[in-house]
Amino acid sequence: MRNAPRGLKVSCIVVALVSLIACQKSSAPKEKSTGSAGRKVEPYVATAGAVGFDLLPLASSDGTSRWTATYATASGASTKFRIELGQASQVEDNSAVAVGTGKLLREPGSDPLPMLEALRSALHAKSRPGHVEATDELAFDYAIVSETQTRLPDGKFSSNPAGNWLVLKLSIGSRHAEVFLNLDAPDHQGEFSTADPKYGEPVLAEFAKVM
Repeated sequence: MRNAPRGLKVSCIVVALVSLIACQKSSAPKEKSTGSAGRKVEPYVATAGAVGFDLLPLASSDGTSRWTATYATASGASTKFRIELGQASQVEDNSAVAVGTGKLLREPGSDPLPMLEALRSALHAKSRPGHVEATDELAFDYAIVSETQTRLPDGKFSSNPAGNWLVLKLSIGSRHAEVFLNLDAPDHQGEFSTADPKYGEPVLAEFAKVM
């Protein structure tokens, strides 16, 4: 069998290297720095006092915003639930305040423990609730605290520069326990954050019913 010409060998090597480089480039993860139309994506930075989660938008035709939320740990454990947010309306005697109603809904088959344990720490609850009566949905009232906010690395929010975050204060259950629900829908991320340590245990008890 004849040996291939030297020039042919070199050409084959070059082609192989080019193909390898092309494959490496196509399989490497791409860093997401801008969204559609050049919009800057706000990366989520975990902080004490808040529990972040991913948002997957769901179809809606009645003006209600709907998402599936997923909280995941580094070990691969996760909790899923759904969020429904009705349209806000202005308060009659205070046009600067907008309020509305919403729901947290159970996701069948989801493991509640990862999310509840993270919330226990973030909300300063001393312990997880004991026996709770599970429910398919948990209603809440909300007030819009601020819009078009940027989330800072310390977990605080600022309107300068303007950002994608919507900050809501929820009132949950018969004890009207309060917690913040902060949403960055364009970047598919959200979080619960503490409103006051005194509400930690009652908020956790309400969340345990639906998670």
